[in-house]
Amino acid sequence: MSYPAPAPLVVAGCSSPKEFWHLDAELAYLNHGSFGACPKPVLEAMATLRIEVERQPMAFFVDQLHQQIATAMETWASLLGARTADLAPVDNATTGMNAAINGLIEAGDAVVVPHQLYESVRHALSRRHSEVAFTKTVVPIPIPYPGDDAFLDRLMDAVTPATRTMIVDQVCSPTATVQPVARLAKACAERGINLIVDGAHAPGAVDVDLGDMSAAVWTGNGHKWAFAPHGCAVLWVCPQLQERIQSPVTSLGYELDYPERFLWTGTRDRTAQCVFPEAVAFARRLGGFGAVRAHNDALARFGADQILEKLGFAAVAPVQNFGPMVAISCAIEAERDQIGQLRAYFRDQHQVEVFTHIVAGTLLIRLSGQVYNTASEMVRLADALVQARNKGIGPWA
Repeated sequence: MSYPAPAPLVVAGCSSPKEFWHLDAELAYLNHGSFGACPKPVLEAMATLRIEVERQPMAFFVDQLHQQIATAMETWASLLGARTADLAPVDNATTGMNAAINGLIEAGDAVVVPHQLYESVRHALSRRHSEVAFTKTVVPIPIPYPGDDAFLDRLMDAVTPATRTMIVDQVCSPTATVQPVARLAKACAERGINLIVDGAHAPGAVDVDLGDMSAAVWTGNGHKWAFAPHGCAVLWVCPQLQERIQSPVTSLGYELDYPERFLWTGTRDRTAQCVFPEAVAFARRLGGFGAVRAHNDALARFGADQILEKLGFAAVAPVQNFGPMVAISCAIEAERDQIGQLRAYFRDQHQVEVFTHIVAGTLLIRLSGQVYNTASEMVRLADALVQARNKGIGPWA
């Protein structure tokens, strides 16, 4: 099935949505999923607030910060279908995952995870294992993705009477697959298992309804797909487990209740978290997150379609399991230095930036569609891949 290119989003007062970003005008930046890219109006709001902080630091940190964060949490709550009392500000999803792993996994527990779990979360589990002894079952999830039912069955089949915790990504980073966390949360709750969801890529990219999700902990970034600056993320904890969740940084907030304990973690720049309402307001200028998601999903599918038609490669999952990112298997083995060569070739010879990586020894290309991208940039990526293969670049050497 072929996927047509979506019409660009029309924004009053500008000729192209790319005007709202500081991105290199000549670069086809097709890797929004890795680190995001914050639009100018949100960065300007943050810069203004930073100046206000420096004019009267005492007034900001002592008198104003709590209300600024409360307003931001109200915005997060509206976006995620959550209560503000269950939300805490964190710098990134990695911080939230560390808090969840440290708080919920205890000695003697059994933990179940898929083998494609994000690398930093695997490291957090390893560190926790050095502190308390627990067993970990790693469940293989094949490529191509076997479908939601098989994904659920594989994970739940690994559960034993000792299983206390399961950890999954809402959007798997290396494969870009959107995984059925709401269904999995319900299955885990029925078995008395705490499900920790790494929703790093979820806000702004996929629908999230925490009020209807039976997870124990969920955390997500604002900087990837929700137009927020770096350093803006949120942690959600179900009420019955909040006493067990502490900030990984022990500071003045240690003896406070959740979520206030996450506000006082040492003096640091909180402006990225405070301007989250401006990030959501920017999304409204584009027609709202629903319109943004529809555009980005369609653009990513169009870009993948160009690669599949020109090179005969295959996507790693059914199209319904992708959001604004699509991962494609290039059906060739690769080594780390070859990945670097390929990325340099794309960047230097074609002005294309895209995520290239290795899964199970095989080269995967993960492309992202964002409102500042165009159909012609997707075609440029496909043509660059054709030329890389024909010229023997990287893994094709």
